[in-house]
Amino acid sequence: MRALPVSITQLVLLLLLPVLVVFGDSAARKAMEIHELRARAEHLRREIEQLQVRHQELLRQRDYLASDQYLEKVAREELGLIKPTERAVIVVVRGDAPSESPALPLPPTDQRSNPQRWWDFFFASRP
Repeated sequence: MRALPVSITQLVLLLLLPVLVVFGDSAARKAMEIHELRARAEHLRREIEQLQVRHQELLRQRDYLASDQYLEKVAREELGLIKPTERAVIVVVRGDAPSESPALPLPPTDQRSNPQRWWDFFFASRP
């Protein structure tokens, strides 16, 4: 049998090929990891910006809720209060068109005692 002539260059390339494959694989994995980290960092930057905007909105809302303007609005609209120098006016509309009354009619009062109403609730025949 005859020996194949192998040059030193071919031998070096043959030995370096697995090393180059390992280093190439490692470099590709690191590149992918860097890309993923950059994408995550960008996502977190956008989230931080959104949270900062929300924070500013909440600060403005807090300042408004602590303002005299808001307190006066709540006192007037929800509590029905007026300033000492003001007078409350109730407008009554009279005319041909029926007007809706803000007050609801009271239901008829039941003259029975509470135990009697419970007895009737459980044992009275229902239509």
